[in-house]
Amino acid sequence: MIVAYQCKQKGNSVEHYRIEDIVVDSTMIHAGKNLTITYCTSCHTNDAKIAPSFEEIKEAYTLDGVSKEEFVMSIKTFLNAPSKDNAKLSEAVKKYGLMPKLTFKEEDIEQIADFLIETDLKNFDWNADNTNNTSEKSWEEKGLEFAMKTKQELGKNLMQAIQTKGTAGALEFCNIKALPITDSMSNVLNASIKRVSDLERNPKNKANKEELEFIQELKQKLANNEKLVPKVIEKKNKVIAFYGIETNEMCLQCHGTKGKDIQENTLSKINQYYPNDKATGYTSKQIRGLFIVEMKK
Repeated sequence: MIVAYQCKQKGNSVEHYRIEDIVVDSTMIHAGKNLTITYCTSCHTNDAKIAPSFEEIKEAYTLDGVSKEEFVMSIKTFLNAPSKDNAKLSEAVKKYGLMPKLTFKEEDIEQIADFLIETDLKNFDWNADNTNNTSEKSWEEKGLEFAMKTKQELGKNLMQAIQTKGTAGALEFCNIKALPITDSMSNVLNASIKRVSDLERNPKNKANKEELEFIQELKQKLANNEKLVPKVIEKKNKVIAFYGIETNEMCLQCHGTKGKDIQENTLSKINQYYPNDKATGYTSKQIRGLFIVEMKK
């Protein structure tokens, strides 16, 4: 609630008169609103139908009268390491599959979780005021937003393919549509976006020398239990941002150990589409590659 006052000059002093109390919808000014819209709505609205809705998530994570702090911590735990053990919606994992690991700042997760628990999600209009001004963001934040939007679009389409065709059938999506979707997101966001790896599946995703060096740097930090942070460099009239891609359980269906994580029919499709494939043998929580976002100054 905001209290409004009117000022009135009286002699050499100013008197303040309280004229009204204005009730303000907290969701209109909540810092987590735009973060949730930017990073989460492509998969978790009722219309998406490829992941549990926000209402389902909130209901599952607020059972047994948990406190706000416990709710936020549970959301943080899952988003930092998506796994069956960390998920409170086991049926949703069976139905939709495990969500890919996304790169979030700790403070952003806290704001998103806080927004979800404070908001009446059943009556919230996700299409209203769906803008997100990036003019005051740092290059790292702008690049992360672009990478996240691209990753979400790829992830959404991949999960749809897995649901309709299975893991082996989804490889057709990766082979035919992954690069075009990435290119289309570059056009939409007015930035050059690509994915690269030191152990590429598609030769077009092979990392160059500079990218390889940063991949090795991230791997070393991961081995030392250090925080993984993006890299941002400026070159003449452009800015290039590098963001690590980390594996989780979902990735292992196509990138894990042959004969253990990767089923025989899936491996057959990998060999069919990518005869020179190098992208297997991963375990969870390893560096799979990078998102590279190139932005004009």
